[in-house]
Amino acid sequence: MRRMLAGFIAVGTLLVAAGVWVGIQFAWGSGAALIAGGGVMAALGLAGHRQNRALEAQEQARRPLLNPLGEPPPAPAYEDADSDEQHGTLLELYGGDQPDPGALERSFPPRRRPYRVHTDGLTVVTDTGRLVIPWKAVRVVWHRQEITIPGPTLPGVGARTLLAFCELGLEGTEERLTLAGSPRQEELSALIVDRTRERIIRRIREIFDREGKVSIGELTLTREGIYDGDGGHLPWSGDWRIGGLPFPKDKGGGLCYNTVYVHSADGRTLAAQVPELTAATVVLKELSGSGTS
Repeated sequence: MRRMLAGFIAVGTLLVAAGVWVGIQFAWGSGAALIAGGGVMAALGLAGHRQNRALEAQEQARRPLLNPLGEPPPAPAYEDADSDEQHGTLLELYGGDQPDPGALERSFPPRRRPYRVHTDGLTVVTDTGRLVIPWKAVRVVWHRQEITIPGPTLPGVGARTLLAFCELGLEGTEERLTLAGSPRQEELSALIVDRTRERIIRRIREIFDREGKVSIGELTLTREGIYDGDGGHLPWSGDWRIGGLPFPKDKGGGLCYNTVYVHSADGRTLAAQVPELTAATVVLKELSGSGTS
């Protein structure tokens, strides 16, 4: 498959170059046809390359795991709002005539209304009114980059693209705030992740230190080790290789579109989907390095 995709890209590039030469030497009409054909072939090759990355991520998740129990042990989810703090709606808690959360830094125009990033938070205009979201009020970020789910056969055939978006869980409410549709959505989402990561990591660690276990999407952390959504288990070790990809393990269902991978020294891999990749990998590296047991 890789050779075929490389051939698509190489032939497409050659056709584009030949089209330019024909256009200069003879007629641009004939050259344009070659350029168009070459562009299509190169685009198919690049699309296939992106799909292969997603397939490789899925294949890694099928490697043998330690102790497949059938399901992970129950653990409190850091994404869940604390029951004693669920006392209002987004509009009740974050709406109304509130001042901007610090100086305006950037504005991100979506199709209809702009998202504005301030030094201490975010302002959003929704169908029901204006919301002021302090960074300190964000308890969880669900982040999805734009991804292409591969088709079952040829590159680009039957594939579907999931657009980038960012969804926030806020203190005091179970309602979620979805941010999507901006032409600069990836930049907006990355900025939100950067501004909220430290507090989210602290929240995960506090739950783990207090309860001895915590779940991050499909990933469950306990004193004994980590589990995926099917109960696959790895005990804590300081020689793990930890990484991740902005692809889901399966066809992209649910909110957790990022897959974190933990590779043990004996060649086993644990893969689990998490709401946001960087916070999960930081926590795993901190706890594995501390020799948690």
